[in-house]
Parts: sequence; C-alpha cells; structure tokens
Amino acid sequence: MREICSNWNQYKQKTGQTNKAIGRLGSELHRFRVQADYLAEIRNIVQLTEDSFQIADKITVYLQQIEKKTEN
Repeated sequence: MREICSNWNQYKQKTGQTNKAIGRLGSELHRFRVQADYLAEIRNIVQLTEDSFQIADKITVYLQQIEKKTEN
C-alpha cells in the first residue's frame, strides 16, 4: 500500500500543474480505497463509488494530456 501512495507523491513532487493534480487526485482515490477496504461500515458507499470513478476519469484525462505532450 505504501508503494502506491509514494507513486502519487512522486507526481506531487514533479513540476507542472497537471502532475500535481494527478498526485493530489491519486492520493484522494487511495484514501477512498482504504476506506472501502478497511472500514466495517461506510455511510454513503454509492457516493464514494461515484466520486472514485470521477477521480479516476480525471486522472486518465490528465495522463492522456501528458502522453500527448511527450509524443510531440
């Protein structure tokens, strides 16, 4: 679990707003996953799930933007 979290931190340490956004969103997604994995009861699992998918979609868009920049 630490390895995943440290990977998000690596994005936070890079230059550029896109990298920092990936790191911030990734850490939030990780926090949601920890809740889902380790809490016996989650108040609003539907909202947590929806938020997780939205965050994952944003991360995907940001990663695609980075990929396009490196292709050029």
